[in-house]
Amino acid sequence: AQKADAEHVAIAILVLEGVVSDLATANWDGLLEAAMVELGRPNETFRVAVTGGDLHGPPGIGTLYKFHGCANRAIENEAEYRPLLVAREAAITHWAQNQRFTQMRDQLRALIARSRTLMIGLSGQDTNIQQLFGSNGWVWNSVPVPIVFAAQDLSEGQKSILEGAYQGDYEANREQIRADATLPAFGKPLLLALLLSTLFGKLAALAGVLTSPAVGVAGKQSLVEGLKALERAAAEAGNADRYECAWTIAGLIGRVSEQFLGGPGSVGRRPYMPLSLHPAHLMLHDPAIGLSGRPEAAAGVGLIGRGLVAKKWSVTVDNPEQPTSGALRLVAPAAEARVFFAANDGNINRLVASGAFDEADGDVVVMCSRKVTPRQQRSPSKAWRTGKAPPRYVSLSDLLETSATFDEVQNRFYSEVGL
Repeated sequence: AQKADAEHVAIAILVLEGVVSDLATANWDGLLEAAMVELGRPNETFRVAVTGGDLHGPPGIGTLYKFHGCANRAIENEAEYRPLLVAREAAITHWAQNQRFTQMRDQLRALIARSRTLMIGLSGQDTNIQQLFGSNGWVWNSVPVPIVFAAQDLSEGQKSILEGAYQGDYEANREQIRADATLPAFGKPLLLALLLSTLFGKLAALAGVLTSPAVGVAGKQSLVEGLKALERAAAEAGNADRYECAWTIAGLIGRVSEQFLGGPGSVGRRPYMPLSLHPAHLMLHDPAIGLSGRPEAAAGVGLIGRGLVAKKWSVTVDNPEQPTSGALRLVAPAAEARVFFAANDGNINRLVASGAFDEADGDVVVMCSRKVTPRQQRSPSKAWRTGKAPPRYVSLSDLLETSATFDEVQNRFYSEVGL
């Protein structure tokens, strides 16, 4: 079986994060579905539609329109789905008249008419694709741009799509239309950039709901700057091996989410748990967010980013398939620390019980969104013999609520991290 690549993993995560709900592909392969399964989600996460009848079942988190057919379906139900595999020019032409695809054509036209389109890896040469974009109702100079191609230069097929989409406006404005529709990036780095932007954008949105007087407008902007610094660092680190980058992101979010919520901490890649089920702009209206401990955790991540900007430490990650891996590893000139996040004090106990760290470990910083109970080290003599400090427990809520200014928040944070 083929393995999902970085772009498939990125798309699957964007679906789980609620920022992508509809995808259309001319590919037969099952790589997007495979990525979702590898992320710990069942096949039913995607509602895969080859014909209109496939849309009658229960919804998934995302709908995957495989309008040229699906190899998996053709294997599972050869009699029904093998004849629907579209490849030859004659089959492509017939698709536009085939009654089996009437609902599919209607759904795709409606999707194009209501949603802006980012097209990745499609030359647009197939006539049935070109016809779908005709008379879609979009104005060519709308903002954001209605139709965008990830391409260094537009193909003739892509130009035909634009001509059909904007019709009477095309000739007079074609140079600007073509320029606006061209995003000179390859699919893999583009999708990983979108993924990082989505995740750090959500962290910024979470930090934005903080109500502490010490974190006003300027303080929140400082946290956002810290988050952006971490986003840049992640992008630079992941550029050498994008496949590894995609799975590190997936594994890290799964591990950190499980630790934050007090999960069992088993060995191996953990199922992916989204930062939220909704896009960033909808998170702000969810009353549960303010009670979840996530805004405080986002502040902690932003403060780590501020330390990166101030050159107090560099930031790396351990292998997230290991239970002893924290969210991040901070590397300072004199010491290093694994950083763990916990929603509440009880989850700190669960981290210890799961084997994430030992109460005598000197390389651990635990950031807790709520108050932290003072802990009695089980073997205080061990720290005395080794000269190592025990784990540091940082109550983010206490830090935010009892500081007078953001500068005080930041300085206390650096002090409590203890590097």
